[in-house]
Amino acid sequence: LSLGVSLLLSALGYIPLLHSAAAAAFLQVGCGCLTLEQALNAIDFRVLLTISASFGLGSAIENTHVSSLLGAALSALEPYLGIVPFLAVLFSLTALTSCVVSNAATVVLL
Repeated sequence: LSLGVSLLLSALGYIPLLHSAAAAAFLQVGCGCLTLEQALNAIDFRVLLTISASFGLGSAIENTHVSSLLGAALSALEPYLGIVPFLAVLFSLTALTSCVVSNAATVVLL
């Protein structure tokens, strides 16, 4: 119930998702639905580390203007190809990039 209310309040724009999710987690622990140990075991620290490392990578990509160069090249290509071939090129570029760097880096880059 707390998760549903949390998502509803966030989807309607009343509070940010981070605040509503944190409130739902505290509510579940406070009401005894979860123990503190279960809540802490549910946190995947590898995912948190990947997300936090992606911010640094994204910042580096923006500071070196790689993202703007890639965006300009893709934007210039779209009128000549049409939408479906453009999406195929974007998919192929994403697949090739994820073969060279991590998936998180690919998401930040593209």
